[in-house]
Amino acid sequence: MGVILDVISGKNLVTVVTDNIAKAFDLSGMGVTQFFSAVQSKASNNKISILRIWGHGVTHYDEFRQQSDGGVIRFETPYNKGNLKIGNDKIDADSVRSYEESLNVITKLFEPKGSRVELRGCQAALGTGADMMLTLANIWQTEVQGAERSQPLLTWTPPVLSARPGGTKPLPNATIVEYNDKSLKR
Repeated sequence: MGVILDVISGKNLVTVVTDNIAKAFDLSGMGVTQFFSAVQSKASNNKISILRIWGHGVTHYDEFRQQSDGGVIRFETPYNKGNLKIGNDKIDADSVRSYEESLNVITKLFEPKGSRVELRGCQAALGTGADMMLTLANIWQTEVQGAERSQPLLTWTPPVLSARPGGTKPLPNATIVEYNDKSLKR
């Protein structure tokens, strides 16, 4: 079995993740290129069986409307495009190919059978996020899992979806394996 890597891309998640997963790596603040180069370095000469990316997804955007009295009202409008935030970069179905060269640096690190990437950020699989996950699965040649719903702290909130290389929609439900599964301890 290859290594299990827990990497953090959200600065405000560092304490929560490292308090519960002793060997998690804080890569927060790095953009896509730096982040995946750091993952490559952390894996060293080992194959990766599970890569968990603990981060955020953009779930809402701010919308402002002018009132007749000149005031401004702020609304939070749902952002219906599943994504993955790495530093200030946002990977989604529209942008994923523009990051392909940086993403590809870890492709050869995955075990040929049974490896996976878990996108542990909010709403990664929501809406067009399924397309992003399929593209990532094809780039990395491994299974990619993500959820349509917000993810509180360290647990999966179903449904968790799975994208596999060469797959098509609809994405089948993933088998949920929690981070603290004793059989997966390092």
